[in-house]
Amino acid sequence: MHRMKANVSKARLAAYAAAGAGAAMGAVGSAEAAITYVPVNQLVQDTTLDTFATGIDLTFLGANAVTYHLAMVHGIGTADATTGVASVRPEAFGAPGVNVAGFASGVYNYASNVTYGAAVNTLPSFLPASATLAFNGGFTFSEFKNPGIGFVGVRFNANQYGWVRVDMGGTPLNKFTVVDYAYGGPGETLQAGVVPEPGSLGALAMGALGLATWRKNRKPLAA
Repeated sequence: MHRMKANVSKARLAAYAAAGAGAAMGAVGSAEAAITYVPVNQLVQDTTLDTFATGIDLTFLGANAVTYHLAMVHGIGTADATTGVASVRPEAFGAPGVNVAGFASGVYNYASNVTYGAAVNTLPSFLPASATLAFNGGFTFSEFKNPGIGFVGVRFNANQYGWVRVDMGGTPLNKFTVVDYAYGGPGETLQAGVVPEPGSLGALAMGALGLATWRKNRKPLAA
């Protein structure tokens, strides 16, 4: 699948933050307040040779006042610490979880690498369960095994959509950084990776993202 390199500069992130601060004080009631953008720029850490993985809990606030979760996690995929698995786990840190754009092949779920600029609400299928980004040396259906920028599409609260930008390190370690994410209000069309300009940004989530350690009760999804 096509990958487009996309980076968000520190200066631009600062501009978004400034815009978000202003929005929080007076623009939240505007029509533009349906778009929420969250800069992250954090490496997903892991442990080695055990059953633990440390993840980042991305939160999505629904129009129904319910907070939806998506855990971005990385751990070793086998007993060999030189390999690794990157995956998304909707409810690892709390319920309810988001639905991730993806597909199933056999008994395994795979997250789709959404093309930059694609309308997330038009994606063909969303999974209600965990999905693999990349596993060890790479498998046929893994769409995040090459190094570079990729996008994960999400759906929550029935008709709210968003995207998560990740920077993959490539096989076999598959370590990755969560760059940023964004989501809209009910029925809002979001294009993967497209960030509103600071002057038109109605709302910006700036709270500290929770880091949590999640104990895996079973082996990570293979594929």
